[in-house]
Amino acid sequence: MLQLLIVPTALAIGAFYLQETSKQRDLEIAQANREKDQQIADDRAKQETLNRYFDQISTLLFDRGLRTAKADAESRIVAQARTLTALRELDGERQGQLIKFLHKAKLLQAKKPVLDLRQTNLREANLSGSNLSEIDLAGVDLVGINLSDLNLPDTDSILSAERKMGNKEPSRVMIFRSYENLARLEKTNLDGANLSGTDLRAANLRRVNLSRTDLSKADLSMADLRDTNLSFANLKDAIMFEPILDGTLLCNTIMPDGTKSDRDCDKLKTKK
Repeated sequence: MLQLLIVPTALAIGAFYLQETSKQRDLEIAQANREKDQQIADDRAKQETLNRYFDQISTLLFDRGLRTAKADAESRIVAQARTLTALRELDGERQGQLIKFLHKAKLLQAKKPVLDLRQTNLREANLSGSNLSEIDLAGVDLVGINLSDLNLPDTDSILSAERKMGNKEPSRVMIFRSYENLARLEKTNLDGANLSGTDLRAANLRRVNLSRTDLSKADLSMADLRDTNLSFANLKDAIMFEPILDGTLLCNTIMPDGTKSDRDCDKLKTKK
C-alpha cells in the first residue's frame, strides 16, 4: 500500500518542480527582455539628448554669435548651462563626441575658452584618437579617461616585434609610430585636472599646462613632455619609462618616488 502511494507522490513532486522551474525561467526571460528594452530606451534618449544639444549650440553659434560673445552674454550663459546638463546625462562615448564637437567649434580654446568645464566629471569620456591640441580642460575630472587607441599594443609587444625584425635596440621613433592614433594634447590647458591612473603612454603633451594636475599612478611612458609645466603637479607612483623631458618645468612637483622637486622654481619666477 505504501509503495502505491510513493509513486504518485514522486510524480507530483516532479511535476511541481518542473512547473516551478519553468515559471522561474519565464520570469528570467521576461526580466532580461525588460532590461534590454530599458537599455534601448536609455540609449535612444541619450542620442536624442546629444542631437538636441548639437542643434541648440549650432543655433547659438550661427544666430547668436556664441564664439565671440562676452562672458556675461545670454548666449554664453545658456550654452554653459546646456553643456553641463548634457554632459551629466550622456554616456562616455557621447561625452567624447560632445567634447570633440566643442573643440572643433573653437569653444574650448586653451587661451580663451568660451565654455568652462571646471569640476566636470569626464572620467568615462572616450577621446581615443582625438586631436585635442590647445583645448582647455582645466579643473576637469579625467581619472581613467580613454585617451588612447582601443587596440593599443603594449610597449613589450612593440619592442619584441621590432627585435624580431632585426632591431636589437628599437628607437623611440619606432615605438611612437605604433602609437600614432593616440590623442594629441599639445598646448592644452589641463591646470588642476585629475588624471590619476590615466594611460598617457607616448601621448603628445608638449607645452601642455599640467600645473597642479594629479598624475599619480598615471602611465607616462615615452610621453612627450617637452616644455610642459609640471609645477605643483602630483606624479607620485607614476610610471615614467623614458619620457622626453627636455624643458619640463618642475617646481613643488611631487616626483614618482614621493620626493619634491623645486628644480625650476627660479625659471617660473622669471617668467612671471
